[in-house]
Amino acid sequence: MLDQQDIHGLLTALSATAGTHGGMGDGAVHEVRSYDFARPDTLPSEFLRAVEAINQTFARGVSGLLTGLLSAEVQVEPFAVEQITFRQLCQALPERPALCTFTLTPLDGVGLLEVNPHLALYVLDRGLGGHGEVDCTPRDFSPLENGLLEDLFRRVIQELARAWAVLLPLQPALRDVVSTALLSRAAHAEDRIMVCAFAITLGGHPGMVTYALPVKSLDFDRWLSGEQAWGSADPDAQHRRDAEQLRENLLGTPCTVRACLRDQAVTLGMLSALREGDVVSLDTDVDELVEVRIVNRVVYAGRMIRQGENLAVALHGEWMGESDEPVV
Repeated sequence: MLDQQDIHGLLTALSATAGTHGGMGDGAVHEVRSYDFARPDTLPSEFLRAVEAINQTFARGVSGLLTGLLSAEVQVEPFAVEQITFRQLCQALPERPALCTFTLTPLDGVGLLEVNPHLALYVLDRGLGGHGEVDCTPRDFSPLENGLLEDLFRRVIQELARAWAVLLPLQPALRDVVSTALLSRAAHAEDRIMVCAFAITLGGHPGMVTYALPVKSLDFDRWLSGEQAWGSADPDAQHRRDAEQLRENLLGTPCTVRACLRDQAVTLGMLSALREGDVVSLDTDVDELVEVRIVNRVVYAGRMIRQGENLAVALHGEWMGESDEPVV
């Protein structure tokens, strides 16, 4: 236990130190932050850990997306996760942001996706065949640029859905491209939103990408009550989801189907002598099957038929696409 003399000595030393360092005993500069006790931060630590894992996946997805679109070196790193008010977000945005809103099915509310405007202009210029030379003077986007931004936003939102699939089957859809967050009517001024920011570098050009979700739409109690801890999803389940997503993407890929008769070799002289109305005789019987090819690979045999006013091919036999070699 300290006696009165020891206490007096400590107070004297503290007073001398305070006078030297302006009132701070260790000389350090401490950040002072306001805290709203009426609306306290409510993001559980377990949820934040899950969001960090989700954002890592989202960063990899966006990096791969932009690398494929621009054929340039792209680096995307999660920067911060914060809970702020919608008013604070509007004040922090650039003067003329590249901004869109999107629905959060099956969640209520509206999400926001913002790309640094100079970064957006760089992406548009590279995507149109330019070298990424961007004028840093703030300006509005043209109607053509807004149309291209819509396509870019849709792709990025799909990457967001894939990243959040580990937690819930989020099905976001682009709602609108706006010039300011105030015009989006995404939330009320004092509504709490979760903001996830990412540092991105495209071809040596740094910038930020940010998405925001309304806190009131995040059902922490239901998600945290699950037996499986967040961030430790079943690898096999994730693999199945990735395979299913890949399958859906492939099913929507267009391909050219051709019905081909047997090849006929002719000399260059015969070819140059052909005129309109000439008949080229093929070493093929009238009833012989034709080859149905996809990307120069024989996948079916078929017979030419008439269907209404059009020619068609009736397929015969089994699928041969996996066993046959490509046709040269």
